[in-house]
Amino acid sequence: NDPNHTDAPYLEELITQYGRYLLICSSRKGALPPNLQGVWNVHRDPPWRSGYWHNVNLQMNYWLAFPGNLPELFDAYIDYAKTYLPKQREFADQFVQQYNPSQLAPQGQNGWALGNSNWPYQASGTTSHSGWGTGPWTTMMFWDYYDYTRDKNLLRDVLYPFVYEQSLYLSKMMRTPDSGWLDTIPEDGDKLLIYPSMSPENARNRRSWGTTFDQQTTYENHRNTLWAAEILGYSSPQLDKIRNQLPKLDPIVIGKSGQIKEYRDEKYYGEYGEISHRHISQLPGAYPGPLINSSTPAWRDAVHKTLTLRLAYPSTEKGWAKAERTATYARPQDGEMAYGYLQDDIRKCALHNLWNAHDGNVTADYVPEKKNVKLQIDGSFGVTSGVLEMLLQSSEYILEPLSALPAKWKNGSFRGILARGAFEVSAAWSDSHADQLTILSKAGGLCGIRYPELSKAVVKTIGGQTVAFKIVNRDQISFESVMGETYVITGIPKVAKIR
Repeated sequence: NDPNHTDAPYLEELITQYGRYLLICSSRKGALPPNLQGVWNVHRDPPWRSGYWHNVNLQMNYWLAFPGNLPELFDAYIDYAKTYLPKQREFADQFVQQYNPSQLAPQGQNGWALGNSNWPYQASGTTSHSGWGTGPWTTMMFWDYYDYTRDKNLLRDVLYPFVYEQSLYLSKMMRTPDSGWLDTIPEDGDKLLIYPSMSPENARNRRSWGTTFDQQTTYENHRNTLWAAEILGYSSPQLDKIRNQLPKLDPIVIGKSGQIKEYRDEKYYGEYGEISHRHISQLPGAYPGPLINSSTPAWRDAVHKTLTLRLAYPSTEKGWAKAERTATYARPQDGEMAYGYLQDDIRKCALHNLWNAHDGNVTADYVPEKKNVKLQIDGSFGVTSGVLEMLLQSSEYILEPLSALPAKWKNGSFRGILARGAFEVSAAWSDSHADQLTILSKAGGLCGIRYPELSKAVVKTIGGQTVAFKIVNRDQISFESVMGETYVITGIPKVAKIR
Protein backbone atom coordinates (compact mmCIF):
# COMPACT_ATOMS: atom_id res chain seq x y z
CA ASN A 1 0.00 0.00 0.00
CA ASP A 2 2.84 2.38 -0.84
CA PRO A 3 1.32 5.50 -2.47
CA ASN A 4 4.54 5.98 -4.45
CA HIS A 5 4.32 2.49 -5.87
CA THR A 6 4.13 2.64 -9.67
CA ASP A 7 4.00 -0.93 -10.88
CA ALA A 8 5.06 -4.35 -9.68
CA PRO A 9 4.64 -7.03 -12.38
CA TYR A 10 5.29 -9.88 -9.96
CA LEU A 11 2.60 -8.62 -7.60
CA GLU A 12 0.13 -8.28 -10.48
CA GLU A 13 0.88 -11.84 -11.56
CA LEU A 14 0.69 -13.13 -7.99
CA ILE A 15 -2.65 -11.50 -7.19
CA THR A 16 -4.11 -12.88 -10.43
CA GLN A 17 -3.07 -16.44 -9.60
CA TYR A 18 -4.15 -15.90 -6.00
CA GLY A 19 -7.77 -15.47 -7.07
CA ARG A 20 -7.66 -18.87 -8.80
CA TYR A 21 -6.10 -20.40 -5.68
CA LEU A 22 -8.79 -18.92 -3.43
CA LEU A 23 -11.57 -20.31 -5.62
CA ILE A 24 -9.94 -23.74 -5.68
CA CYS A 25 -9.86 -23.62 -1.88
CA SER A 26 -13.44 -22.49 -1.40
CA SER A 27 -15.57 -24.05 -4.15
CA ARG A 28 -15.29 -27.81 -4.10
CA LYS A 29 -17.74 -30.55 -5.02
CA GLY A 30 -19.68 -31.68 -1.97
CA ALA A 31 -19.31 -28.38 -0.12
CA LEU A 32 -21.17 -25.10 -0.13
CA PRO A 33 -20.12 -22.48 -2.69
CA PRO A 34 -18.13 -19.49 -1.41
CA ASN A 35 -20.17 -16.81 0.31
CA LEU A 36 -19.27 -13.15 0.73
CA GLN A 37 -16.20 -14.02 2.85
CA GLY A 38 -15.42 -17.27 1.07
CA VAL A 39 -14.52 -19.74 3.82
CA TRP A 40 -12.37 -17.24 5.71
CA ASN A 41 -14.84 -15.43 7.95
CA VAL A 42 -13.33 -14.62 11.37
CA HIS A 43 -16.35 -12.88 12.89
CA ARG A 44 -19.12 -14.22 15.07
CA ASP A 45 -21.34 -11.60 13.44
CA PRO A 46 -19.79 -11.28 9.95
CA PRO A 47 -20.24 -8.32 7.64
CA TRP A 48 -23.48 -8.73 5.68
CA ARG A 49 -23.96 -12.07 7.47
CA SER A 50 -21.69 -13.99 5.05
CA GLY A 51 -24.62 -14.32 2.67
CA TYR A 52 -25.01 -15.25 -0.96
CA TRP A 53 -25.76 -11.87 -2.52
CA HIS A 54 -26.93 -12.28 -6.09
CA ASN A 55 -26.90 -8.69 -7.31
CA VAL A 56 -23.21 -8.89 -8.34
CA ASN A 57 -21.24 -10.47 -5.50
CA LEU A 58 -22.09 -14.13 -6.05
CA GLN A 59 -21.67 -13.76 -9.80
CA MET A 60 -18.27 -12.16 -9.32
CA ASN A 61 -17.22 -15.15 -7.24
CA TYR A 62 -17.40 -17.29 -10.38
CA TRP A 63 -16.49 -15.00 -13.28
CA LEU A 64 -12.92 -16.28 -13.18
CA ALA A 65 -13.87 -19.97 -13.11
CA PHE A 66 -14.49 -20.32 -16.83
CA PRO A 67 -11.66 -18.32 -18.46
CA GLY A 68 -9.47 -19.37 -15.53
CA ASN A 69 -9.79 -22.97 -16.79
CA LEU A 70 -11.56 -24.13 -13.64
CA PRO A 71 -15.16 -24.68 -14.84
CA GLU A 72 -15.62 -27.73 -12.63
CA LEU A 73 -15.47 -25.46 -9.57
CA PHE A 74 -18.93 -24.18 -10.51
CA ASP A 75 -20.33 -27.61 -9.55
CA ALA A 76 -20.52 -26.49 -5.92
CA TYR A 77 -22.94 -23.70 -6.87
CA ILE A 78 -24.97 -26.03 -9.11
CA ASP A 79 -25.49 -28.39 -6.18
CA TYR A 80 -26.56 -25.44 -4.03
CA ALA A 81 -28.94 -24.27 -6.77
CA LYS A 82 -30.52 -27.72 -7.03
CA THR A 83 -31.26 -27.53 -3.33
CA TYR A 84 -32.97 -24.14 -3.43
CA LEU A 85 -34.84 -24.77 -6.71
CA PRO A 86 -38.08 -26.18 -5.20
CA LYS A 87 -38.45 -23.12 -2.97
CA GLN A 88 -37.70 -20.76 -5.88
CA ARG A 89 -40.46 -22.43 -7.90
CA GLU A 90 -42.87 -21.63 -5.08
CA PHE A 91 -41.78 -17.99 -5.23
CA ALA A 92 -42.40 -17.95 -8.99
CA ASP A 93 -45.93 -19.26 -8.47
CA GLN A 94 -46.50 -16.55 -5.88
CA PHE A 95 -45.15 -13.64 -7.94
CA VAL A 96 -46.92 -14.55 -11.18
CA GLN A 97 -50.16 -14.83 -9.21
CA GLN A 98 -49.51 -11.44 -7.60
CA TYR A 99 -48.34 -9.39 -10.58
CA ASN A 100 -49.62 -11.07 -13.75
CA PRO A 101 -52.29 -13.64 -12.82
CA SER A 102 -53.46 -14.06 -16.41
CA GLN A 103 -50.11 -15.78 -17.10
CA LEU A 104 -50.34 -18.19 -14.17
CA ALA A 105 -49.78 -21.86 -14.98
CA PRO A 106 -50.42 -24.76 -12.58
CA GLN A 107 -48.27 -24.95 -9.47
CA GLY A 108 -44.61 -25.61 -10.17
CA GLN A 109 -44.90 -24.77 -13.89
CA ASN A 110 -44.10 -21.07 -13.69
CA GLY A 111 -40.31 -21.38 -13.62
CA TRP A 112 -38.31 -20.13 -10.67
CA ALA A 113 -37.64 -16.73 -9.06
CA LEU A 114 -34.44 -15.84 -7.24
CA GLY A 115 -33.97 -12.94 -4.85
CA ASN A 116 -30.81 -11.17 -3.85
CA SER A 117 -30.30 -12.33 -0.26
CA ASN A 118 -29.77 -16.03 0.28
CA TRP A 119 -28.14 -18.33 2.85
CA PRO A 120 -27.44 -22.07 2.97
CA TYR A 121 -30.71 -22.79 4.77
CA GLN A 122 -32.83 -19.83 3.72
CA ALA A 123 -33.75 -18.77 0.20
CA SER A 124 -35.55 -15.63 -0.92
CA GLY A 125 -37.63 -14.72 -3.94
CA THR A 126 -36.97 -11.00 -4.07
CA THR A 127 -35.83 -8.17 -1.81
CA SER A 128 -35.75 -4.41 -1.89
CA HIS A 129 -32.30 -4.64 -3.49
CA SER A 130 -33.47 -6.16 -6.76
CA GLY A 131 -36.32 -6.73 -9.12
CA TRP A 132 -36.33 -9.97 -11.04
CA GLY A 133 -32.89 -9.75 -12.60
CA THR A 134 -30.85 -11.76 -10.10
CA GLY A 135 -32.07 -15.04 -11.58
CA PRO A 136 -31.10 -14.38 -15.21
CA TRP A 137 -27.83 -12.77 -14.16
CA THR A 138 -27.06 -15.99 -12.29
CA THR A 139 -28.00 -18.23 -15.20
CA MET A 140 -25.43 -16.48 -17.41
CA MET A 141 -22.93 -18.61 -15.51
CA PHE A 142 -24.90 -21.79 -16.27
CA TRP A 143 -24.70 -20.98 -19.98
CA ASP A 144 -21.00 -20.11 -19.67
CA TYR A 145 -20.32 -23.54 -18.19
CA TYR A 146 -21.50 -25.06 -21.44
CA ASP A 147 -20.01 -22.35 -23.63
CA TYR A 148 -16.49 -22.88 -22.26
CA THR A 149 -16.67 -26.70 -22.25
CA ARG A 150 -19.13 -27.57 -25.04
CA ASP A 151 -20.31 -30.54 -22.98
CA LYS A 152 -23.72 -31.33 -24.50
CA ASN A 153 -24.55 -33.96 -21.88
CA LEU A 154 -23.96 -31.41 -19.15
CA LEU A 155 -26.11 -28.89 -21.03
CA ARG A 156 -28.98 -31.33 -21.46
CA ASP A 157 -28.98 -32.96 -18.04
CA VAL A 158 -27.98 -30.11 -15.71
CA LEU A 159 -27.71 -26.63 -17.21
CA TYR A 160 -30.61 -26.28 -19.64
CA PRO A 161 -33.41 -26.83 -17.10
CA PHE A 162 -32.16 -23.88 -15.01
CA VAL A 163 -31.83 -21.54 -17.98
CA TYR A 164 -35.13 -22.60 -19.57
CA GLU A 165 -37.18 -22.39 -16.38
CA GLN A 166 -35.79 -18.93 -15.69
CA SER A 167 -36.95 -17.79 -19.14
CA LEU A 168 -40.29 -19.43 -18.50
CA TYR A 169 -40.72 -17.32 -15.37
CA LEU A 170 -39.50 -14.10 -16.96
CA SER A 171 -41.81 -14.61 -19.93
CA LYS A 172 -44.70 -14.23 -17.48
CA MET A 173 -43.33 -11.11 -15.75
CA MET A 174 -43.35 -8.66 -18.68
CA ARG A 175 -46.03 -6.52 -20.24
CA THR A 176 -46.48 -3.88 -22.89
CA PRO A 177 -46.72 -0.38 -21.41
CA ASP A 178 -50.22 0.17 -22.82
CA SER A 179 -51.83 -2.60 -20.78
CA GLY A 180 -53.28 -0.31 -18.12
CA TRP A 181 -50.67 -0.70 -15.37
CA LEU A 182 -48.85 2.63 -15.78
CA ASP A 183 -50.21 6.11 -15.12
CA THR A 184 -48.21 7.51 -18.05
CA ILE A 185 -47.70 5.44 -21.17
CA PRO A 186 -44.10 5.79 -22.41
CA GLU A 187 -43.27 6.26 -26.06
CA ASP A 188 -42.07 2.68 -26.48
CA GLY A 189 -45.55 1.19 -26.17
CA ASP A 190 -44.78 -1.80 -28.38
CA LYS A 191 -41.97 -3.07 -26.13
CA LEU A 192 -42.16 -5.76 -23.47
CA LEU A 193 -41.03 -4.46 -20.09
CA ILE A 194 -40.31 -6.31 -16.86
CA TYR A 195 -42.53 -5.09 -14.02
CA PRO A 196 -41.90 -4.43 -11.21
CA SER A 197 -38.26 -3.66 -11.88
CA MET A 198 -35.32 -2.14 -10.00
CA SER A 199 -31.66 -1.32 -10.48
CA PRO A 200 -29.78 -3.00 -7.61
CA GLU A 201 -29.23 -0.78 -4.59
CA ASN A 202 -29.44 2.55 -6.43
CA ALA A 203 -32.04 5.33 -6.03
CA ARG A 204 -33.10 3.88 -2.68
CA ASN A 205 -34.35 0.79 -4.50
CA ARG A 206 -36.73 2.79 -6.64
CA ARG A 207 -39.43 0.55 -8.08
CA SER A 208 -39.83 1.14 -11.78
CA TRP A 209 -40.51 -0.76 -15.01
CA GLY A 210 -38.11 -2.13 -17.59
CA THR A 211 -34.88 -1.03 -15.92
CA THR A 212 -31.84 -1.75 -18.04
CA PHE A 213 -30.59 -4.28 -15.49
CA ASP A 214 -33.72 -6.40 -15.84
CA GLN A 215 -34.14 -5.92 -19.58
CA GLN A 216 -30.53 -6.85 -20.36
CA THR A 217 -30.33 -9.91 -18.13
CA THR A 218 -33.72 -11.11 -19.39
CA TYR A 219 -32.54 -10.66 -22.98
CA GLU A 220 -29.37 -12.63 -22.26
CA ASN A 221 -31.29 -15.47 -20.63
CA HIS A 222 -33.92 -15.66 -23.40
CA ARG A 223 -31.20 -15.76 -26.06
CA ASN A 224 -29.21 -18.43 -24.20
CA THR A 225 -32.35 -20.51 -23.74
CA LEU A 226 -33.04 -20.43 -27.47
CA TRP A 227 -29.42 -21.25 -28.33
CA ALA A 228 -29.44 -24.19 -25.93
CA ALA A 229 -32.78 -25.46 -27.23
CA GLU A 230 -31.47 -25.35 -30.80
CA ILE A 231 -28.34 -27.30 -29.81
CA LEU A 232 -30.44 -29.93 -28.06
CA GLY A 233 -33.12 -30.07 -30.76
CA TYR A 234 -35.96 -28.95 -28.48
CA SER A 235 -39.14 -27.19 -29.56
CA SER A 236 -42.33 -26.22 -27.73
CA PRO A 237 -45.00 -23.49 -27.59
CA GLN A 238 -43.18 -22.01 -24.59
CA LEU A 239 -39.99 -21.69 -26.63
CA ASP A 240 -41.99 -20.05 -29.43
CA LYS A 241 -43.28 -17.51 -26.92
CA ILE A 242 -39.73 -16.79 -25.70
CA ARG A 243 -38.57 -16.43 -29.33
CA ASN A 244 -41.34 -13.92 -30.07
CA GLN A 245 -40.58 -11.91 -26.93
CA LEU A 246 -36.84 -11.55 -27.51
CA PRO A 247 -36.85 -8.73 -30.12
CA LYS A 248 -39.34 -6.73 -28.04
CA LEU A 249 -37.16 -6.52 -24.92
CA ASP A 250 -35.23 -3.43 -26.12
CA PRO A 251 -32.32 -3.97 -23.69
CA ILE A 252 -30.26 -0.86 -24.53
CA VAL A 253 -31.66 2.67 -24.49
CA ILE A 254 -29.30 5.64 -24.81
CA GLY A 255 -30.17 8.86 -22.99
CA LYS A 256 -29.60 12.54 -23.71
CA SER A 257 -26.23 12.53 -21.92
CA GLY A 258 -25.00 9.81 -24.26
CA GLN A 259 -25.35 7.32 -21.40
CA ILE A 260 -26.91 3.90 -21.33
CA LYS A 261 -29.99 4.60 -19.31
CA GLU A 262 -30.23 2.93 -15.93
CA TYR A 263 -33.95 3.70 -15.65
CA ARG A 264 -36.22 3.68 -18.63
CA ASP A 265 -37.85 7.00 -17.72
CA GLU A 266 -34.57 8.87 -17.14
CA LYS A 267 -33.48 11.42 -19.71
CA TYR A 268 -30.14 12.73 -18.46
CA TYR A 269 -27.49 10.83 -16.54
CA GLY A 270 -27.97 10.94 -12.77
CA GLU A 271 -31.62 11.92 -12.90
CA TYR A 272 -32.39 9.10 -10.48
CA GLY A 273 -30.09 7.70 -7.83
CA GLU A 274 -26.47 8.29 -6.90
CA ILE A 275 -24.43 9.64 -9.78
CA SER A 276 -21.29 7.86 -8.54
CA HIS A 277 -22.93 4.68 -7.33
CA ARG A 278 -20.68 1.67 -6.75
CA HIS A 279 -22.95 -0.62 -8.81
CA ILE A 280 -22.98 -0.30 -12.60
CA SER A 281 -26.19 -2.25 -13.01
CA GLN A 282 -26.98 -0.75 -16.41
CA LEU A 283 -23.97 -2.53 -17.91
CA PRO A 284 -24.29 -6.34 -17.49
CA GLY A 285 -24.63 -6.53 -21.28
CA ALA A 286 -21.17 -4.98 -21.58
CA TYR A 287 -19.63 -7.35 -19.02
CA PRO A 288 -20.04 -10.19 -18.26
CA GLY A 289 -22.64 -10.50 -21.00
CA PRO A 290 -21.76 -10.33 -24.73
CA LEU A 291 -24.73 -8.20 -25.80
CA ILE A 292 -22.62 -5.05 -26.29
CA ASN A 293 -19.72 -5.80 -28.62
CA SER A 294 -17.76 -4.61 -31.65
CA SER A 295 -20.82 -5.03 -33.87
CA THR A 296 -22.67 -2.43 -31.77
CA PRO A 297 -20.20 0.51 -31.79
CA ALA A 298 -22.78 3.08 -30.67
CA TRP A 299 -23.57 0.96 -27.63
CA ARG A 300 -19.88 0.54 -26.87
CA ASP A 301 -19.42 4.30 -27.04
CA ALA A 302 -22.32 4.67 -24.63
CA VAL A 303 -20.64 2.22 -22.23
CA HIS A 304 -17.54 4.44 -22.18
CA LYS A 305 -19.69 7.52 -21.67
CA THR A 306 -21.58 5.87 -18.82
CA LEU A 307 -18.39 4.83 -17.06
CA THR A 308 -16.89 8.29 -17.57
CA LEU A 309 -19.96 9.94 -16.06
CA ARG A 310 -19.81 7.53 -13.12
CA LEU A 311 -16.22 8.70 -12.57
CA ALA A 312 -16.87 12.43 -12.93
CA TYR A 313 -18.07 12.75 -9.34
CA PRO A 314 -16.70 11.75 -5.92
CA SER A 315 -16.64 7.99 -6.10
CA THR A 316 -18.11 5.49 -3.68
CA GLU A 317 -16.25 2.57 -5.26
CA LYS A 318 -15.41 -0.42 -3.16
CA GLY A 319 -12.84 -3.15 -3.71
CA TRP A 320 -15.21 -5.38 -5.62
CA ALA A 321 -16.44 -2.38 -7.65
CA LYS A 322 -12.91 -1.54 -8.77
CA ALA A 323 -12.47 -5.15 -9.89
CA GLU A 324 -15.74 -5.02 -11.83
CA ARG A 325 -14.65 -1.82 -13.56
CA THR A 326 -11.32 -3.44 -14.50
CA ALA A 327 -13.19 -6.11 -16.43
CA THR A 328 -15.83 -3.75 -17.81
CA TYR A 329 -13.16 -1.43 -19.26
CA ALA A 330 -11.22 -4.44 -20.57
CA ARG A 331 -14.18 -5.77 -22.57
CA PRO A 332 -14.22 -2.80 -25.03
CA GLN A 333 -10.41 -3.20 -25.07
CA ASP A 334 -9.46 -0.10 -23.13
CA GLY A 335 -6.35 -1.60 -21.59
CA GLU A 336 -5.08 1.57 -19.97
CA MET A 337 -8.28 2.27 -18.02
CA ALA A 338 -8.54 -1.40 -17.06
CA TYR A 339 -4.95 -1.38 -15.84
CA GLY A 340 -5.54 1.84 -13.93
CA TYR A 341 -8.38 0.22 -12.01
CA LEU A 342 -6.30 -2.88 -11.39
CA GLN A 343 -3.54 -0.72 -9.90
CA ASP A 344 -6.05 1.27 -7.86
CA ASP A 345 -7.49 -1.93 -6.48
CA ILE A 346 -4.08 -3.34 -5.54
CA ARG A 347 -2.93 -0.11 -3.90
CA LYS A 348 -6.09 0.75 -1.99
CA CYS A 349 -7.91 -2.51 -1.36
CA ALA A 350 -5.32 -5.31 -1.13
CA LEU A 351 -4.65 -6.37 2.46
CA HIS A 352 -1.28 -7.65 3.67
CA ASN A 353 -2.24 -11.20 2.62
CA LEU A 354 -3.75 -9.96 -0.70
CA TRP A 355 -7.36 -10.44 0.38
CA ASN A 356 -9.56 -7.75 -1.10
CA ALA A 357 -11.17 -5.27 1.28
CA HIS A 358 -14.62 -3.86 0.69
CA ASP A 359 -13.40 -0.42 1.70
CA GLY A 360 -10.77 1.59 -0.15
CA ASN A 361 -7.68 3.20 1.35
CA VAL A 362 -6.67 0.22 3.49
CA THR A 363 -4.12 1.11 6.14
CA ALA A 364 -1.35 -0.96 7.67
CA ASP A 365 -3.09 -1.17 11.06
CA TYR A 366 -5.93 -3.32 9.75
CA VAL A 367 -7.10 -5.81 12.38
CA PRO A 368 -9.73 -8.28 11.08
CA GLU A 369 -11.17 -9.01 14.51
CA LYS A 370 -12.01 -5.32 15.03
CA LYS A 371 -13.85 -5.16 11.71
CA ASN A 372 -12.32 -1.80 10.86
CA VAL A 373 -12.02 -3.17 7.31
CA LYS A 374 -14.60 -5.53 5.86
CA LEU A 375 -13.35 -8.48 3.84
CA GLN A 376 -15.22 -9.40 0.66
CA ILE A 377 -13.64 -12.29 -1.16
CA ASP A 378 -15.50 -11.48 -4.38
CA GLY A 379 -13.08 -8.60 -4.89
CA SER A 380 -10.16 -11.03 -4.96
CA PHE A 381 -11.96 -13.21 -7.48
CA GLY A 382 -12.94 -10.14 -9.51
CA VAL A 383 -9.35 -8.93 -9.84
CA THR A 384 -8.45 -12.25 -11.48
CA SER A 385 -11.37 -12.16 -13.89
CA GLY A 386 -10.46 -8.59 -14.87
CA VAL A 387 -6.87 -9.57 -15.73
CA LEU A 388 -8.04 -12.61 -17.70
CA GLU A 389 -10.35 -10.36 -19.69
CA MET A 390 -7.42 -8.06 -20.48
CA LEU A 391 -5.33 -10.97 -21.78
CA LEU A 392 -7.91 -12.90 -23.81
CA GLN A 393 -11.48 -12.32 -24.96
CA SER A 394 -13.95 -14.62 -26.69
CA SER A 395 -17.32 -12.97 -26.05
CA GLU A 396 -17.91 -12.68 -29.81
CA TYR A 397 -16.94 -16.35 -30.36
CA ILE A 398 -13.67 -15.19 -31.85
CA LEU A 399 -10.41 -15.58 -29.95
CA GLU A 400 -8.90 -12.13 -29.30
CA PRO A 401 -5.54 -12.52 -27.54
CA LEU A 402 -3.91 -9.53 -25.85
CA SER A 403 -7.14 -7.65 -26.44
CA ALA A 404 -6.69 -5.06 -23.70
CA LEU A 405 -2.92 -5.17 -23.18
CA PRO A 406 -1.70 -2.05 -21.34
CA ALA A 407 1.59 -0.37 -22.17
CA LYS A 408 3.06 -1.51 -18.85
CA TRP A 409 2.80 -5.14 -19.92
CA LYS A 410 5.27 -4.74 -22.77
CA ASN A 411 6.69 -8.27 -22.52
CA GLY A 412 5.10 -11.39 -21.13
CA SER A 413 3.29 -14.65 -21.61
CA PHE A 414 0.28 -16.57 -20.37
CA ARG A 415 -0.64 -20.21 -20.55
CA GLY A 416 -3.91 -22.12 -20.50
CA ILE A 417 -6.64 -19.45 -20.48
CA LEU A 418 -9.93 -21.03 -21.53
CA ALA A 419 -12.16 -19.42 -24.16
CA ARG A 420 -15.71 -19.90 -25.40
CA GLY A 421 -15.83 -22.80 -27.79
CA ALA A 422 -13.60 -24.86 -25.48
CA PHE A 423 -10.33 -23.48 -26.81
CA GLU A 424 -7.37 -23.36 -24.43
CA VAL A 425 -5.10 -20.48 -25.40
CA SER A 426 -1.50 -19.59 -24.58
CA ALA A 427 0.50 -16.60 -25.83
CA ALA A 428 3.94 -15.03 -25.67
CA TRP A 429 4.68 -11.45 -26.63
CA SER A 430 7.52 -8.93 -26.70
CA ASP A 431 7.51 -5.19 -27.30
CA SER A 432 3.69 -5.39 -27.00
CA HIS A 433 3.50 -7.70 -30.02
CA ALA A 434 2.37 -11.33 -30.14
CA ASP A 435 5.26 -13.61 -31.07
CA GLN A 436 3.39 -16.89 -30.74
CA LEU A 437 -0.17 -18.04 -30.09
CA THR A 438 -0.93 -21.63 -29.12
CA ILE A 439 -4.47 -23.02 -29.23
CA LEU A 440 -5.64 -26.39 -27.95
CA SER A 441 -9.04 -27.35 -29.35
CA LYS A 442 -10.79 -29.32 -26.60
CA ALA A 443 -14.05 -29.88 -28.50
CA GLY A 444 -13.24 -29.33 -32.17
CA GLY A 445 -15.20 -26.98 -34.42
CA LEU A 446 -14.57 -23.66 -36.14
CA CYS A 447 -11.79 -21.62 -34.57
CA GLY A 448 -11.79 -17.91 -35.33
CA ILE A 449 -8.95 -15.63 -34.24
CA ARG A 450 -8.61 -11.84 -34.45
CA TYR A 451 -5.30 -9.99 -34.11
CA PRO A 452 -3.70 -7.19 -36.16
CA GLU A 453 -2.31 -8.49 -39.50
CA LEU A 454 -3.07 -12.09 -38.52
CA SER A 455 -3.94 -12.99 -42.12
CA LYS A 456 -0.21 -12.89 -42.94
CA ALA A 457 0.77 -15.32 -40.17
CA VAL A 458 1.58 -19.04 -40.34
CA VAL A 459 -0.61 -21.69 -38.67
CA LYS A 460 0.75 -25.17 -37.99
CA THR A 461 -0.23 -28.12 -35.85
CA ILE A 462 1.99 -28.91 -32.89
CA GLY A 463 3.51 -31.64 -35.08
CA GLY A 464 4.54 -29.11 -37.71
CA GLN A 465 1.85 -29.66 -40.35
CA THR A 466 0.76 -26.46 -42.12
CA VAL A 467 -2.92 -25.60 -41.59
CA ALA A 468 -4.92 -23.86 -44.30
CA PHE A 469 -7.16 -21.10 -43.03
CA LYS A 470 -9.84 -18.77 -44.33
CA ILE A 471 -9.03 -15.07 -44.36
CA VAL A 472 -12.03 -13.17 -43.04
CA ASN A 473 -10.18 -9.86 -43.25
CA ARG A 474 -6.58 -8.75 -42.78
CA ASP A 475 -6.89 -9.09 -39.00
CA GLN A 476 -9.09 -12.18 -38.74
CA ILE A 477 -8.80 -15.82 -39.81
CA SER A 478 -10.67 -19.04 -39.15
CA PHE A 479 -10.13 -22.76 -39.62
CA GLU A 480 -11.84 -26.01 -38.71
CA SER A 481 -10.15 -27.44 -35.65
CA VAL A 482 -9.89 -31.08 -34.62
CA MET A 483 -10.70 -32.08 -31.05
CA GLY A 484 -7.48 -32.67 -29.10
CA GLU A 485 -5.24 -30.97 -31.66
CA THR A 486 -2.93 -28.08 -30.76
CA TYR A 487 -2.26 -25.27 -33.22
CA VAL A 488 0.67 -22.85 -33.20
CA ILE A 489 0.53 -19.44 -34.87
CA THR A 490 3.78 -17.62 -35.61
CA GLY A 491 5.12 -15.04 -38.05
CA ILE A 492 2.59 -12.36 -37.17
CA PRO A 493 3.80 -9.11 -38.79
CA LYS A 494 4.46 -6.22 -36.47
CA VAL A 495 2.20 -3.23 -36.87
CA ALA A 496 3.63 0.27 -36.67
CA LYS A 497 2.30 2.05 -33.62
CA ILE A 498 0.12 5.09 -34.23
CA ARG A 499 1.37 8.01 -32.14
